[in-house]
Amino acid sequence: MVAEISIQSNSPFYGDEPEGLSHLLQELNTAIIYCNSDLFIQYTNPAAQSLFEFSESQAKGESVLSFLNHESIETIIGKCLVTSQATTLRRTEILSSSHQAKLVDCIISPIKTEGLNDLILEINEINRAVHQTEEDSMEIGQHANIAVIRAIGHEIKNPLGGLRGAAQLLERELGNLSKLKVYTDIIVRETDRLCGLVDSMSHTHTPMQLENINIHEVLEHVRHLTLVEVSDSIRIEQDYDPSLPQVIGDREQLIQAFMNMMLNAVEACGRSGLIKLRSRVERQVTLGKERHMSVARIDVEDNGCGIPHDLIDQVFYPMISGNPKGEGLGLSIVHQIITRHGGKVSCESRPGRTVFTTLLKFASSSRCNS
Repeated sequence: MVAEISIQSNSPFYGDEPEGLSHLLQELNTAIIYCNSDLFIQYTNPAAQSLFEFSESQAKGESVLSFLNHESIETIIGKCLVTSQATTLRRTEILSSSHQAKLVDCIISPIKTEGLNDLILEINEINRAVHQTEEDSMEIGQHANIAVIRAIGHEIKNPLGGLRGAAQLLERELGNLSKLKVYTDIIVRETDRLCGLVDSMSHTHTPMQLENINIHEVLEHVRHLTLVEVSDSIRIEQDYDPSLPQVIGDREQLIQAFMNMMLNAVEACGRSGLIKLRSRVERQVTLGKERHMSVARIDVEDNGCGIPHDLIDQVFYPMISGNPKGEGLGLSIVHQIITRHGGKVSCESRPGRTVFTTLLKFASSSRCNS
């Protein structure tokens, strides 16, 4: 049997009442799309907007067929409408507005509205739970690695301090022998460099200076710094959501994090390439143990060579680098900074497309009750 539902413009489906159906749909982690009998989208909840990377206004009036990448989808939906029976599509692909394919389970249910069979689609991303498990495992591994490096770093810095002190004493004894003083200067300078390297590896840090930040100002600052260093054959494009609220964070540390991601992208592009900076609102996101209705999403995308498959799961670990000349600290520092901000950073990569995605809490972050 098909449920008899009358959906009017003043229905709780569209209403603002906290107890209404609209409020329920807003809180769901499941993506919900409501289509009319012509398969044009009439409503999407925040989870659907996040999954497909569109706003409600962008989706409304579009054909749902353009987002479902299934060879028989039109036939399946037609049969569903004729038989008035719900249908489940297992492990089917959808296409986001950025043309990213995602694997989902989709339940298509007909509902009768004013004599016509309309549709409700319930969509769950399959790999979301897998991603969460992988992130938890990576977090445990990160903490274990940092603990080992800190212990080793302490043992390294003690003799380095003695070496630096001995070089300074030797410099005093040399007096005016300026030719030999050059060598003591090298010892002091290289000792300081090694101490700095150990600090970076062990994530020694100063307290954060938290403030409300326009993340686009941070990204533009990083973009200008990068343009000074790269050739004209590397282009940097911006795709910002101007309505994005301010985030809470330490400006200097966020500049450092995004600068490291940009330098990684420049390195991947080689002599020429394209880097994209993109900002969006991401809805229904879990950061740490808290569920947020919306957070800031920042993508740093490049069309370079990609990250080797055997390194992708370890890319945020210290001392891991696909570049033989690299120290493998840049992305580890990125992970540490974003984690300290209560955010999340992740990476997807294949040859020709690598995306580092950062999620940050808004300054006026609203947490979900559930």
